[in-house]
Amino acid sequence: MKLYFDHLIGKQSQMDFLYSFVSATFEDNEWQMAFDNGWSPCFVWWGNNTKFFNDLWASGIWVWYQGRATRVKTRLYKPSRSTRHFYRQTPIHRTLTSYLSADLKDIYEIYLKYCDHHQFGDVLEYEDYLEIFKRGDFKYLNFYYEKKLIAITRMSVWKNVAMMSDFFWWDYEKPELSVGKLSQHEELIVARNRGYENLYLGLGYERESSYKARKTGFEFWTGREWLDDKELYFKLCEKDVECQTIDDLYNFHKDYLKMLNV
Repeated sequence: MKLYFDHLIGKQSQMDFLYSFVSATFEDNEWQMAFDNGWSPCFVWWGNNTKFFNDLWASGIWVWYQGRATRVKTRLYKPSRSTRHFYRQTPIHRTLTSYLSADLKDIYEIYLKYCDHHQFGDVLEYEDYLEIFKRGDFKYLNFYYEKKLIAITRMSVWKNVAMMSDFFWWDYEKPELSVGKLSQHEELIVARNRGYENLYLGLGYERESSYKARKTGFEFWTGREWLDDKELYFKLCEKDVECQTIDDLYNFHKDYLKMLNV
């Protein structure tokens, strides 16, 4: 394990404020420890145009980062009655593959529609998008409506250590199909059937990530420990939205430490 700290900016005349990136690299036999301690591997690191990332990527070394990671303990997951009913009634056809079932350009169009629907500001250019498919062991959940691919989920497999949900993209041409709800259920069943204790769901920030806590067995990483306190998680997601300035963030420090009992 090797840690990297990039100290970007700070304030010390009017306030004590530090802003840093925290990254790491791990040997393959350290992956379990990494996941257990809230580290997540990344396919994109600040646009993939840095010497640091490119040199490690070319050497086959993953860069990991710290954040408010989320996961669901697969053995505790129990679909609700409405989810079970929805699952039985959905007209969506699903397949699970170890390869891409469509052309990368067609999948990129689904990605763009997904980003547009959610009004995301940070959208990958096509060249950067291609990079995230070049390395890794993946499983793909493919969702079809009337024989047309309308959504795709990618899950990365980290040997026998962990399974991670990397992304879900949907064209949203028929929102009433609720494909996202279907994918969440399918992902957990896939991970559990393959013997993984946890399915890692990526970062949990802002209101858009609140849905992750609606599953039984949900936990989030504070930087110190995994917690299953959903009420606290929802409060933190709301605070992500409320914090708009450096002053907002600085003023939140004391409240945060009290909330987390630090």
